[in-house]
Amino acid sequence: MRIRDRGRTSGLTMIELLIAMGILVIVFFITSSGIIGALRTQRIHEDSVNSQAKMRRVVEVLTQELRGSVLGAITDYPIPSTEESISFALMTGDGGWVVDRNQNPNWGSSTTTAVNWGGTGQPNYLEGSPAILINSDGEALLIPEVTGVTGSGIRHSQCVATLNFADSVALFALQAVGFAYDDSSNTLYWLTMDDSSTVNRIPFAFDLTSFQIGYQYDSEAGVETLSEPDSVSFTTGDPEVRYDLARLRLSLSTTGAQGGERNNVSYVELTGMDDGARQFHTLEVCETTSPPDDGDNEDPGTGDEPGDDEPGGEDPGGGDDSGGGGGRPPWK
Repeated sequence: MRIRDRGRTSGLTMIELLIAMGILVIVFFITSSGIIGALRTQRIHEDSVNSQAKMRRVVEVLTQELRGSVLGAITDYPIPSTEESISFALMTGDGGWVVDRNQNPNWGSSTTTAVNWGGTGQPNYLEGSPAILINSDGEALLIPEVTGVTGSGIRHSQCVATLNFADSVALFALQAVGFAYDDSSNTLYWLTMDDSSTVNRIPFAFDLTSFQIGYQYDSEAGVETLSEPDSVSFTTGDPEVRYDLARLRLSLSTTGAQGGERNNVSYVELTGMDDGARQFHTLEVCETTSPPDDGDNEDPGTGDEPGDDEPGGEDPGGGDDSGGGGGRPPWK
């Protein structure tokens, strides 16, 4: 008969235990590496999505503002329109005022416009702001800045109201809005103006490493992209080819929280914005040449108040462009 050795018990040897622990460590390392990698990839993806969403939001706001503007009218008020800043004019939604034809004998060569304010009173808030004249033929003339308001009309120094009077002309107030990028703080500012013509700088987007605007002009000959607006339209070449401002090219960059630069390129169409609700279909920017000194600068409708005592001047762009020439635009 075999007698069982009671001193021996079944179990793992030290070597077997070490091997099992080694396998467990390897499996845990592989599993944790996969989890950490997946979490890192998710964070990078979320960071990229958030960065792109921030840049898309900037483009969306710019697009919405421009679509409410005067057919995408780019101006230099309240800030010059350049590669890193842009200004444009928004209609304020007021009912407008009737331009008094009988009190505008020098219409087409004057820097004053007689207006019937009706029962609304003299709108002093127009001074220092842009405005627009619209005739009954659906033609509009943008006045970049109203330089004075009187009881009988407005003054627009160095801005000759050359719009065809047609049957009637109405004056509408505009609101100046702009965006400006500060590369020292990587901040994009939203610019607005209050009733005292003070420019308010409101931080709109932070941590933008770059913000660039390209002004694209369409013609039969192709597309030209400029770093600054030349005019609403211009002609060049022989024979002359007309280029019309058609869209903006917005290039934005930002650095994500997880590192790495994110880029976004978008286009804002400026053509085809008229939804039928506005009363005009063509737009010109007011000429900035000085009118002849023949007494037509007196205050409209009164004859005893100076209408424009500011000195005249050359077109700052060196030309007499009125929207169809090849010189600098009237607002430059």
